[in-house]
Amino acid sequence: MIILTPDRLLCIKSHEGMQVIDLDKILYIQSEGAYTKICLDEETNIILCSNLCFIEDILGSHDFLRIHRSFLLNIKKVSGFDSRAGCVWINGIILPVSRRKSAKVFQELLKNGIKDGKKHYRL
Repeated sequence: MIILTPDRLLCIKSHEGMQVIDLDKILYIQSEGAYTKICLDEETNIILCSNLCFIEDILGSHDFLRIHRSFLLNIKKVSGFDSRAGCVWINGIILPVSRRKSAKVFQELLKNGIKDGKKHYRL
């Protein structure tokens, strides 16, 4: 069960019971087979028995962007991206951007004021 409240709180049922997560604390969400891992600011993770498509349907219009078949990204947490290398970074973590989604992803990041760091960053 996943519910999004009007004040941007995500209520989820995980293996640890019901939890309430502020959307602004989510860095990214990663698919891991039949499970989904929510990675938070506090370097903690929450594992859900739900697929990424279902969560994307709920969060897609709330500053979250699908960048890869395995990753859903909180745009507000992106610190930069490299369009040549096809990646974004959040809190020192490098996440891949799929070639198929790259044009849309990088355009959306630029629209949100995030600069392309291809001149300052190398993998």
